[in-house]
Amino acid sequence: MTGDRPEAWTYGPVFARLAEALAGFGSGPIAPGWGLQRAFASELDAFEHDLVFRVCEVTEVVSMEVLSAITRGEGSPWERVYAGGRGLKRDIPHLLIADQFRALQRSRAVAEFNYVLLGTSGA
Repeated sequence: MTGDRPEAWTYGPVFARLAEALAGFGSGPIAPGWGLQRAFASELDAFEHDLVFRVCEVTEVVSMEVLSAITRGEGSPWERVYAGGRGLKRDIPHLLIADQFRALQRSRAVAEFNYVLLGTSGA
């Protein structure tokens, strides 16, 4: 949506500009209305803006275990690119992410996420 690709950082995938926009929160919670408009207003259309806020709402409810498995788990795009540190800060290709989510749609690991986000089991 913003033209950025996630990068393979040490502890998981990172969108660098988003991380920079949120850096002021440190390890604390991100406050509602944190300023998406300031960070990306000129780059997001109304659909994309609503999608980002919906994902933020959903990830408040989805367990950290599920999110961690999706973003940093075995065989994830991050793990494949990071490669034990050899791929530090390299771009994670969108194609790898798309492939992962197609596979997740067919798996039970994302059922919780589908239920919260879409109101369905995804089955």
